Amino acid sequence: MPVSAFKTIGLLIILALSPYSQATEIHTSDYRLSISPRSPEQIGAFYEARGFPRPAITLLQQHCYLTVYFRNTSDHIIWLDLNNWQFRSAGNKLPRRDRGYWLQVWRDMGLAMRFQSTFRWTLMPERLDFRPDEREGGNLILPYTEQPIELEATIKIQGPQTETIKTIQMSNILCKR
Repeated sequence: MPVSAFKTIGLLIILALSPYSQATEIHTSDYRLSISPRSPEQIGAFYEARGFPRPAITLLQQHCYLTVYFRNTSDHIIWLDLNNWQFRSAGNKLPRRDRGYWLQVWRDMGLAMRFQSTFRWTLMPERLDFRPDEREGGNLILPYTEQPIELEATIKIQGPQTETIKTIQMSNILCKR
């Protein structure tokens, strides 16, 4: 196994066992959602191991980095669209830093395409349909805040004869410093 593979496996083990991996979770008969904040050190180590330049790493470490895991536990199709996820902190909207935002930042910074590609695959997909028992994970990035974050998200559950919109609410999501 190449050395880089050992580094990646080691980093994933460290992230999973880290005290910073305290997840906020919801389990229902339809889905499982978990959000785990990452520390600036975790983010820095992850991207440094992939050769990212220091200015890009420093910029990422100044944000609130959340690792999301979503699993369809129903017998229906679930449609997830991150445009329907609203974050708030201290009563104010907290805008998600989406792919378009980062594309412009990386272009302005002159970040090489290989790094942009690597970064892009670490993000949670913007829109996705989940078939029964499908799961997906990725990162969401928000401006850093010391205040707890609340999430209100809607998902669409498509059954054979019906379509249901469900609201997911999570609170006390904390950015790590």
